[in-house]
Amino acid sequence: RQLFIFVKSNLYHERNQKRHEVTTGVAEKNGLQTVEIIMTGNTKMKQAFELILFGSYVSFYLAMLNDLDPSPIPNVDFLKTALK
Repeated sequence: RQLFIFVKSNLYHERNQKRHEVTTGVAEKNGLQTVEIIMTGNTKMKQAFELILFGSYVSFYLAMLNDLDPSPIPNVDFLKTALK
């Protein structure tokens, strides 16, 4: 099952806000399931961290749903080893 997550922000440029509406409409018109996440922070920095936190929770939740341990991160381990 596929789900498209669209991130909406009142801080986006007016043209990008319009693009967001059109793209969401096209996805739904083609029968795709969509969810809209609305950023609530009042600065770009706050919204960036809000989105990072949301992504972290989604990653963790999906790992749990798929019986995976989300703690190992092979690419980070590789970098740490390579940079010693």
